[in-house]
Formats: sequence, structure tokens, C-alpha cells
Amino acid sequence: MSSMDPGPFHHGGPGPSSTRPWQLPRLLILDGTFPSWADVHSNVCEALLNFFSLACSLAGPSRIQLLGINVARDQVECILPFAEVKGNFPRLQASVTELRSLPREEGRAGPGGERLRSAVQDGLRQFEQYNRHRLVCGSLNSSTLEITVLTRQPGKRIVDELERGLRDVNVDNLRRLQVIEISKGEAREPDEDEEWSPLLTEQTGSPESLTLGSIIDLQMVDNEVVSLEMFFKSWLQDQGVDREHLHLILPAASAPSAGPGAANNPVRLKCDIQERMLSPSLLSGPANGPGRKTGLGEKFPAPYEIAAHPGAPLYQLHVIRALRYRGVCESVLYGLPHILRPTGCWQLDWDELEENQHRFHALCHTLLKRGWLLLAESQFRFPGSGLRDPSLGSFYVILPSNSFTLLVKAVASRELLLPCPFPALPDDPEATALSHVESALDALLVEPTYNPRQAVTHLYLHLRRKLTKTPRSRSLAQRRERQSSEQAPPAQPKRARATVIPLLKTSAVSSSSLPGPPAGPKSSSEPPLFSKEDEEFLLGM
Repeated sequence: MSSMDPGPFHHGGPGPSSTRPWQLPRLLILDGTFPSWADVHSNVCEALLNFFSLACSLAGPSRIQLLGINVARDQVECILPFAEVKGNFPRLQASVTELRSLPREEGRAGPGGERLRSAVQDGLRQFEQYNRHRLVCGSLNSSTLEITVLTRQPGKRIVDELERGLRDVNVDNLRRLQVIEISKGEAREPDEDEEWSPLLTEQTGSPESLTLGSIIDLQMVDNEVVSLEMFFKSWLQDQGVDREHLHLILPAASAPSAGPGAANNPVRLKCDIQERMLSPSLLSGPANGPGRKTGLGEKFPAPYEIAAHPGAPLYQLHVIRALRYRGVCESVLYGLPHILRPTGCWQLDWDELEENQHRFHALCHTLLKRGWLLLAESQFRFPGSGLRDPSLGSFYVILPSNSFTLLVKAVASRELLLPCPFPALPDDPEATALSHVESALDALLVEPTYNPRQAVTHLYLHLRRKLTKTPRSRSLAQRRERQSSEQAPPAQPKRARATVIPLLKTSAVSSSSLPGPPAGPKSSSEPPLFSKEDEEFLLGM
């Protein structure tokens, strides 16, 4: 995908940003053919389990509306029917357990492109079946779906096969189709007819495939747990491009070369906001409890808070000063940093998008060249305040980087400062103390940069234990202890049962062949999702 491509959302958005969920419903299709699954199953399962433990523990609104998991083998197997993620960790954990139990060296070897095409096709039918049921229940949230295909096979070849195989299929419900090629952990050699850059997302398309060419893209991910984790965690970010998130307003240009009328008009850069990290406060409360206030559900968030979520207002930051790079003390910066990048809003025309990107590039280049930071102000007027009442302001610093982004972080104002009467550092320390400290520091390994991937806090394990220690699980554990002395150990657990209606395999998706909605609510005599042995097995994981 080129840097100017607004992506697959160009044909419209799901609705106003204030009411749109974080993510559209998503179907994950895993290539379970041999030897693809044998090479990646361990890392994929570990990354999924870590991701589920994090996604189920976040306070605030659910960031993933629905998720389904299918595996493409000799037949398409539904591992996880479309289900909500938040509050559903036992079921998600059971799906990972089932993935781990899949045979890794059975089935036909080969490209598997036809089976992946069938998996995408069946996924569209499952989603339409699900939507029909939700429409009957009056709780339909979204009519479009994102499908992600994880494969070990060459991604460009899979994309071409999917484009050819799905050319005559109705894809009105498909918002985007991602093909993720899992590499060996190192850059592979491109095919003879392929140009490949692992750092770029490639937007495919051809005159012969106008329907799918605009909604299918290709990415590469290394075959290791951390890289796969980071890919799954991208689902927690706001991917909406219905409108730009922030306007960065610079003073009017004074140079004659800026063009006619530029002297009277401020320079306005339209940006999107991206989270740099998850706030630890989102993990401080219970998984399904109220948690701490984060501004995500508040009608009027704190004026000093910039948040990257669908309900956030359109922020405007007015640049009022330039600062030297070393002119800001780190002790006065607070809050979580956010990333600014040129907007990809589909509602802007191509000329405006291109001009906005050029100005953003010029700003990053100039700030790096001059060694400057920017001081910006945002003003917030409370509801009900009079026109003569001053607006409540907050200040931010804008930092450039070597990437095509800017970093924005809140900076303290006078009202927030506390006394800091510390003396200046003397020039010469005492000789003996200096010798001891220098000797201790010389024993440290010196790293040129800080790498967060190497700083492990065992958070996933802690969250996993907290999510499985529910009152229900504790009562089952107690019952298991009482029965352990009276009966033999339970048999090996069975694989989790899918609860969707089996879909008939067809060569194309058509409205005439789609199954109707379920006849009614489930009977009270329907067997539970997990058997007694399954529940006891989940407790011991």
C-alpha cells in the first residue's frame, strides 16, 4: 500500500465516529495445511493466548466487537464461532487449546490456495447467517466483516489465488481481506516475478479485479511470538478513518514563496492519533467491572487528555512557541504519549491528502534540522459557560522523530507545579564515593537503546490466572478436590464443541443458497458449551 493510499475504507465508513465501535467484526482464518501449520502453530497459539488475556482484561468499552476463528485444512473447521471477546476468556482459552491439539503432520501437502478460498467463502456465509440471527433478535451492530488469513505460504501467490477464486463471489459484506504471510524470521528472497519489501504493506489490485483489488492487502510478520503478538494487538487500536482526529495549527506563513493568500491563513495539518501504549490504569480493575475512569465513556473528557478512541472529539492544537530540543525538563511531562501521523481520512480528496502529507513531511524535516520542539495549546470550554468566561487551556509538546510521525505529550502548567527546591549538583564528588560508584557502573552492560520487547513483566501470566480464578471456577475446583479421593482421575478432555449451525459447502456465495436464521432461542435442554471434564481441564491450565 502506498503512503498516499487511504486503504480499503475508501468506499465509506460504518457511521459517525462517536458511535462506531473500535473494530469491525473479524474472522481469523489459519492455514492448517501441512507443512504450514507445523511450522507456526506453537508461536501462533502462544501469541493468541497472550493477546486474549490482555484483551479480556482491559477496562472500558470492548475494543473488539466479534471474533471468529476458522482453520483451513482438508475441510474448513470452525474453532470459534463469532463471539464477543470481553468477558469470554474461558471460551477463547478453550479455542487455543483446540488449536494446539490439531494434527500438525496430517492432510495433503501443497499450496492450499483453494482451501483458503473456501475458508473465506464459508466465513462470509457464517457471518451472513450470524447477521440474520442478530437481525431477528434486534441487536445487529455491523453488516461488514474483516477477514485475516494467516499463512506460511508465499503471500503474493495466495493473494493472486484469492483474487481469482473470489472474483464471482458476492463480497458486499467484506470490508477488508488481509493476507498475513508468516516468514521464517528473516527476509525471504522474492519470487522471480515479485518485488517485495517486508517493511511495506502492499495494496494489491488489477484492472481485471476491480471488486477485490481495493479491499485485499498483504503484510509480512516474523514467525516469533512477539511479532505475532504485536500484530494481534493492532486489533486493539482505533482503525477508523471516517474523519481526521486532530488539527495541528501553525501560524500563517510569511514567506512569499508560500503562495498567494498564505500570509493570512494559518497552516493546518490534519492528523490521526494512534496510541503508543496501553494505559496501565485499564488493567487495574476487574475485567468486567467499572475500573478506573479513562475518559473513554465520558461525554466530556478532561481537557488535558488526548485519547485515541472512536468517541474522541476533533482536537485542535494551536502551536504558540518553538523550543530548543533540550529546553524541556522531562519532569514536567506527564500522561501517556500519542503518535501523530498524516490523516488517511477517506472523506478528503486525493489532492488534499497529498498536500497534507507533503506539509507533514516538511514539518518533521524542519524540526529535526533545527533541533526544535513545538509548544501547542488546546482550549476547552465547559458546557454552560458564558462567552466572557475564559476557556480552560492545556499545553502539549510536539516532538519530531526519524519516522514519518510526531509525538505529542502533555506538559505541566503553572497551576499543576509543586515546589522543587533542590540545590544544584556540585561539580566534584568525593573521591572514594566516585571510585565505588564508577566501579559498580562499569559492571553494567551498556545498551545503545531501550528495547521494550526485552522488558518482560510476566503480565500475561498474571492476567491469565486472574481471569480463570472466577467464583465459578473456584467452586468447581473445590468440588474437584472433594471428588479426587473418591473416584479415578477424569478422562482426557474432549475438544471444545462449536455451537454454530454447520455450513454446507458451495462453490459460490449466493443469497438463494444461504441458510435462514435459527428457528428460535436455544432450548433449555441444550448441552452446555463445555462438558464437566472440559471445565475441570480449564481450571488446571
